[in-house]
This record gives sequence, structure tokens and C-alpha cells, in this order.
Amino acid sequence: MNILALMKKAQQTLLLVVLFGCFLMLYACGFQSQSSPKETTQKKEIITKQPIQFIEEVPFDSVLVKAKKEGKIIFADFHADWCKPCKEMEQQVFTKPNVADYFNEHFINYKINIKTDIGKQLKQQYRVYDFPSLLFIDHTGETQLTSVGYIDAKMLLEFGEDVMNP
Repeated sequence: MNILALMKKAQQTLLLVVLFGCFLMLYACGFQSQSSPKETTQKKEIITKQPIQFIEEVPFDSVLVKAKKEGKIIFADFHADWCKPCKEMEQQVFTKPNVADYFNEHFINYKINIKTDIGKQLKQQYRVYDFPSLLFIDHTGETQLTSVGYIDAKMLLEFGEDVMNP
């Protein structure tokens, strides 16, 4: 064999190895994508099954009236659209079934966007400067407990239980 024939044979072998590697990668990706949607869908259903049910864009006075009528404390979530920890809590904490069940049963849950007129007024009234800010407020408007910054589901539940059992 001459050198040209050897080089051609080496190129063909290399091409076969590369094609085989590509085939294996595509097969692995295809196999993974077939099993992933089921897992993702199942996880998503579990996580987003019952998120905390928040009241939004309602005058605060009517939330206070509702809290007094139902004998509940208000759980107020002060958030901003640009706030990454706020979004993380919305997706990772407020969607946990144990958190959602507890908060939906024991509190009037009130989500406050600080860009709205209501949000601006309440932000000033409750001296909210950092986000997320989570306040537990009684029906008279008095703050019972405040948390600033991201907290996990366990900590949020502990805060909720502390407020319910002082």
C-alpha cells in the first residue's frame, strides 16, 4: 500500500468512529428525552399541585376586613418583578404542598407588587426596603413577624407556626 491509500483508509476509519460516536450521543439524548418528560411532568404536578393561594391587587382595607371576619392573620409577600429571590420563593417554596396547605388553611395570603399604587403605599407604611419581605399582619394592621430575604419551606413553615402559636 502506498501512503495515499493508507491516509484514505485512516480517514475512512476516523469518519466511521466519529459517525458511531454521534450515533451514540443521539441515541443517548433520545433515550433521555423519552424518560425525562414523564419524570419532569410528575415532579411538576407534585410541586405545583396546590400553590399558596394569594389575593392580589385588592385594597389592603378589604384584606384587613377579610382577616377580621375569618379570624386569620395576613401573610403578606412584598415582592418586585426584578427580584430573583422573590421568583425563587414563588417557584420553590410557595408551591410546596405542605407549605401551601398550611398557609391556605391558616392565613389570608396577600401578594404585594411594590410597583403598583397599593404596593408603593404599603411598602412605605410597613417600611419595606428589601425583597422579598414577608410580613405576618393581624386584622388591625399590626405586624406580628417579619422576614427579609429568601427563606426555605421549612423556615417559612416555622414562622407560620410561630405566629399561630405565640
